[in-house]
Amino acid sequence: MYLLNNIKFDQNIQRTIGETQYPKGWFRDLIEREKIGVVEVPDPVMPDDNLFTSVENPDGSWTATPRTAADIASRFAIVKSDFINQVKAEAGSITQQVLQGLGSEYELAEKEATDYKAAGYPATPVPSSVQSEVNSKAAKSVTITTTVACDAILAAATAWRTAQAELRDERLSVSSAADVVGDAIELDALKTQWSDFTAALKTQLGI
Repeated sequence: MYLLNNIKFDQNIQRTIGETQYPKGWFRDLIEREKIGVVEVPDPVMPDDNLFTSVENPDGSWTATPRTAADIASRFAIVKSDFINQVKAEAGSITQQVLQGLGSEYELAEKEATDYKAAGYPATPVPSSVQSEVNSKAAKSVTITTTVACDAILAAATAWRTAQAELRDERLSVSSAADVVGDAIELDALKTQWSDFTAALKTQLGI
């Protein structure tokens, strides 16, 4: 932070000093700042907004007034509610990214593959979902059997259903914990837990 005559100084703006007008950015130059007496000082630390109301002074320092206990509790309740809503929204987003509006198609593929496997992977008839899996690989010059295609569909379905269960469990667990958490430190720990979980799940699902 910069000060001129003990007043916070913005080095980036156009300004007039005395009878001299200086263009925007002129005082980004150290030499030009020193010519007019600008000094650099450490940036003041703004008081925690959750605990204080603060007013910035002309010299860049802060005047802080402690919030009341009721105000602190009210603000913390809002922060917790916002995080819980974030968790719900992100969980829904992950689900949508996987399904992308194709939920019924995925369910049909799983059912057809399940029935095909139960029938012993017959040579005919081959369900359309299984044949589509074979065709999609063929388009990439990869040849697979209908058995492999069927098992691939079922493996993907199992992985997604497992991920769905894990996502639901973590969403409920984190949301419930956030609802009763007592302070910002504990809430930050929950935020880190949720962030780490969703990052790992997205990597696992390839989204």
